[in-house]
Amino acid sequence: IYRVGEKTMDYFKFSNENYEDLYNVKNYKIQLNKTYAECAFYFGSSASHGIIPEIFQKKKILINHVEHLELSYSQSLDNYVLFKKIFCNKNKKFLSFNEIFKRRLFNFTIISESLNKKLIKLEDNTEDEIFESIVEFYETNYKDKKRDNSLINKYLFLRKEYLNNHEDNIPKFFQKFKCNIPEFFLKKYLD
Repeated sequence: IYRVGEKTMDYFKFSNENYEDLYNVKNYKIQLNKTYAECAFYFGSSASHGIIPEIFQKKKILINHVEHLELSYSQSLDNYVLFKKIFCNKNKKFLSFNEIFKRRLFNFTIISESLNKKLIKLEDNTEDEIFESIVEFYETNYKDKKRDNSLINKYLFLRKEYLNNHEDNIPKFFQKFKCNIPEFFLKKYLD
């Protein structure tokens, strides 16, 4: 396991023979790209590093992802995205994906505006959610575990329908992006 990043990141105190922290090495950009090129998959946040696996055609599992428009440029259902939960301050509840689309909270700009107006709060993924997502990602990608795709297909249809019918200014290339979402998360937040 390699931890990659940049020199502005905080030190992470952890020691294991299978772990190496490359965030603060002298040639971290070279190490970063080499690590991506040689890894089996990427696990991490959906910040700028979350897009790099696409360049190297690597599978990825992203946590704490916010928006539903670009899906971190994923073009494969082998890739998993675990979204942050959106809490509606007025209704005092977490929004379903259906409600997120209805309220146009699929786009980072609108999410940011809603956060600034204190209409919503974002909640990071829990350790249990992350763990369960990693297990599902690993089992479906590396252990050939089959899953029922009805819920992810419903999400992708909902997303496509909304982008097609409600947003004239969204470029059509966003429609080709797709990803998987952990099944337990879809069961809880799809409708």
